[in-house]
Amino acid sequence: LALHCMYNEIANEHLEKRKAKVRIYSLPWINGEIRKLMNKQYKQLRKAQITNSPVDWKLYKDLRNEVHRKLKRAESMYYLETLENIRNGRTLIFDDTEANTLNQFFSTIGENHASNQEENVNPLSYICRVTPVIDVDFPVEAFSRKLKSVNPKKAHGADSWSAKEIKIAGIIWTDIRNAENMNSFKLALKKKSRLMETNSYIKRQCNNLNRRTEDLIYY
Repeated sequence: LALHCMYNEIANEHLEKRKAKVRIYSLPWINGEIRKLMNKQYKQLRKAQITNSPVDWKLYKDLRNEVHRKLKRAESMYYLETLENIRNGRTLIFDDTEANTLNQFFSTIGENHASNQEENVNPLSYICRVTPVIDVDFPVEAFSRKLKSVNPKKAHGADSWSAKEIKIAGIIWTDIRNAENMNSFKLALKKKSRLMETNSYIKRQCNNLNRRTEDLIYY
């Protein structure tokens, strides 16, 4: 026990911790070369996020594009070889024959899959563990930095929050926490419009920002 505690103290002090992404089910067309390239891409991404250097971001984008190309090429070759291996020399040329063949194949997928399953399997074994909220580490500073770095030109998601509003909300939240005036952002105005239209536009923007600020404070 004493040796084990001594080893843990030395390891925690001198050995560098390593992060690794592990996939339980790997795609059949991913080989060792692609997997090494994906790990290299992930390491470069982590480095670019820390340094925020344009050179590191360019290297990451080049690796990402190369991984994407190799994945698409390997996927195409996998399906091509699969189709070549299952050919039996017959060509279906009639519509009803093609339809019956497809129906027969898809109607037996569930039956064939069920016959290959083991008996007396606990359904709960297929459920992955969900991390409790109390165990989740929420880095506020890192989250605030990510909010400020959001690209305002991107489209919003299912929550109807646009990227511009998220970025402004991050700035507002920082000002509220630091007890500062909310003057670190400015509203975009239309370049060509009449005076009444401009005033109406400003009111709509201000009302929208007020509503987002209330959401941050009360919820």
